[in-house]
Amino acid sequence: MMRDEGVHPPPPKPAEPGHMTSTTTTTTTTSGPKVVTLDWIKLDVNYFKTIPGILKIVEFVFGIICMACGAPAKLSATHFFLFVVVLTFLITSFWILIYLFAIREGLILRIPWITLEFYYTTGATAFYFIAMVVQFIAVSGYDYPSGTAAAVFALFNTVVYGAATFFLFKDWRSSASSSPNNVP
Repeated sequence: MMRDEGVHPPPPKPAEPGHMTSTTTTTTTTSGPKVVTLDWIKLDVNYFKTIPGILKIVEFVFGIICMACGAPAKLSATHFFLFVVVLTFLITSFWILIYLFAIREGLILRIPWITLEFYYTTGATAFYFIAMVVQFIAVSGYDYPSGTAAAVFALFNTVVYGAATFFLFKDWRSSASSSPNNVP
């Protein structure tokens, strides 16, 4: 049989005559869900004072105008037009929230934000251009002034998305040359 040669706490001292000792043990238990704090999220409006931030707001506003002028879809081509407008509006809203709440800076995940946004904006520019051309062709033979207005604002938004793509390309190139992983 092996002997336990580990360190043991000293035995309790016997109480002196006339003195009483007592030991109280308190156990606290908490029940309920674990509280998760999101203190890494902060409100940051400074991005929207820059040219790329202003372009995002303009994309958002032109997207609302395109949806308002194009709906309801009276022609079959307008369905595609509204699909592109609504999809890009939702994704642009997502990017606005990322910048507004500084999620990009707060997350520890290694996500290539600039690359993702550059590819999205490039695709949005191309799809907006295609949707604008389809809408112009569709409304050319009809008396559909709001459809024509939707196509005109889609042209404006195509230009804005193109400008945003240009600025993102510049940021992407500068971040790609400064870091090997292209993650800011």
